[in-house]
Amino acid sequence: MKQSLLTHPLVTAVSDGYYAAFQSATKRTGREVEWTRELNSDQKYAQRLFSSVPAVIYNLNQIRQAGLFLSGFRTTKRLKEHEITRLDHIVYHVENFFLRTTGCLDRCLVLVNDALDLGLQPEDCTHRLIRTISHVKRSPIQGVLGEINAIVKPYRNQRNLIAHRARHTDDELDDVILFDLVVRIEPTDEARYHHYKLRSDRYVAAKQEEIDQVADKLTTACSHLLDKLKPDVDRHLSALKL
Repeated sequence: MKQSLLTHPLVTAVSDGYYAAFQSATKRTGREVEWTRELNSDQKYAQRLFSSVPAVIYNLNQIRQAGLFLSGFRTTKRLKEHEITRLDHIVYHVENFFLRTTGCLDRCLVLVNDALDLGLQPEDCTHRLIRTISHVKRSPIQGVLGEINAIVKPYRNQRNLIAHRARHTDDELDDVILFDLVVRIEPTDEARYHHYKLRSDRYVAAKQEEIDQVADKLTTACSHLLDKLKPDVDRHLSALKL
């Protein structure tokens, strides 16, 4: 069983805190829920965290899912009509891995902003800025953010390339691309097809191992981040119990 952040104490505290805020500011009539008043500042704090904490968790899940989805491609009549091959399937999920992995730091920075109540807009939550803020600079949070940045940094250039300029490729994938072209040209050549499938299987297996390792490292680092943020979160949420 892979590590999950869903059971982390901070996640439970945020869920309980926002539920309490939601209950106090709404009323239920049958199946309808109606807001009866605006949330106060402490309750809005819980509401922001109820958005930014799951964003980190969902992102980690999507990184791991990118690896799981790499295998198990099955062609269908509809896919054939649109000339979608296993290569297209592989590239789609590898590119998703790059996008989700580099996005992990961004979501963690928004979480830090919300947890510490720094007051920044999400688009302003850059690593360069947040690491200079005094409360972050003098705390262990700085080191954990640096750890997350180090994990995603090797993928940033390729992420920018596929987001703005070109489809992903690499040396190992080039062989798969070559054989994919051969199979498209000679679809009845079984020998070439099996050779292409073998190269694809090897590429997928190696990429799945890489993705799993990255997902494990990021999940561990994000768990450490939640540990470091919990005292501040508890302090803010305690106001909801007054």
